[in-house]
Amino acid sequence: MSNASSLNPGIKWGVIAGVIAVLVNIIFWQSDRELFFSFVLGLVIAVVFVLFSVLAGLEMKRRLKGEIEFKQALKPVFLTFVIGGLFATGCTYVFYNYVDPTIYEQARKYALITTDRLAHSFGLPQDQIDEQMDGIKELDFYMGPGKAILTYFSLLIRYFVLAAIVAVCIRKKPTV
Repeated sequence: MSNASSLNPGIKWGVIAGVIAVLVNIIFWQSDRELFFSFVLGLVIAVVFVLFSVLAGLEMKRRLKGEIEFKQALKPVFLTFVIGGLFATGCTYVFYNYVDPTIYEQARKYALITTDRLAHSFGLPQDQIDEQMDGIKELDFYMGPGKAILTYFSLLIRYFVLAAIVAVCIRKKPTV
């Protein structure tokens, strides 16, 4: 077995998922700013990561002749999320700090629009809506290195849950 083929498949699929996440960010940025700031971007990226983590888990399962324990499946699956998430967070950091200096205000604007829309759709009283809007106006949308790292680690917690679900679906206990 060559060195390349003995690598954890999570590395290969994580890099591919990360590159696709960066491309998705760029496509959303170029096509629709409101979509870029919406939950849809995170959802699309999560779906990409799940799909590629399944491929990583199945590749490891193939290497193990079709039988794979939960822990064996979890390693490449979660590694796909770890690497892909690093790419996606790095991309967000670059957008916020190098691509557009007005992105902080754009993020605030879209947060205000979304909150107002949702609050009215839920029929909240105007005083509660105003209170929510004031809270958003005071939020710091700056994405420095510390906040990027914190965002990455908070995403890893959510990604671990998804990775565990994928690993449970992929596992196949050895026959006795």
